[in-house]
Amino acid sequence: MHSSRTEECKIWLTTNPKSEAGMVLLAICNKLSLIKTHQDAQLWMKSIYDWYRTYKMYVEEKSISSTTGRYWFKHKMVRRSFVLIKNAMPNLFQYLFNDRVPKSTNGLESFFGHLKVICCYIVE
Repeated sequence: MHSSRTEECKIWLTTNPKSEAGMVLLAICNKLSLIKTHQDAQLWMKSIYDWYRTYKMYVEEKSISSTTGRYWFKHKMVRRSFVLIKNAMPNLFQYLFNDRVPKSTNGLESFFGHLKVICCYIVE
């Protein structure tokens, strides 16, 4: 669960975000892989909550078209990353409650790694 969420956030935020909100959120996302205990998870969730309280106005900022009246979020990549984390939160730390749940998808990805070779061979 961790690696896929972290990677999606890194893609959307880029490795060098321009905004302060993006930089701080990326730093928080990078700490996700370091969580090993319930206390670590609680502290991490508090940091996400504090981030949202600090940058709520920035994340919710909208642009409105004067001609059509339609709106869109100005900082869509930062918002998208936050919403992804927020929606994943209920299932993000299942590995802490159940030893049979892996911490990341790395084992699964390596298990199916041979398919990449086969697919690439067929395509060429």
